[in-house]
Amino acid sequence: MDYDELRVLQAYASGELSRTTAMERIGVDWYGDLLVRMTAAGLRVTEPSSADKQRMRESVAKIFGTES
Repeated sequence: MDYDELRVLQAYASGELSRTTAMERIGVDWYGDLLVRMTAAGLRVTEPSSADKQRMRESVAKIFGTES
């Protein structure tokens, strides 16, 4: 992991960057990849809000054609 990626992850962890911005800056499309990189960097991973979880379920359901 390079220094720039670590700074982006730290900024996301501290609330300075949104999840979308952080993911764009480090070049990942899936939230799980962001979580893996944060864990690898030794950063605290917080649980998404209930609203975010619902949006993720709806997105998965839309992609895979299942009910949320």
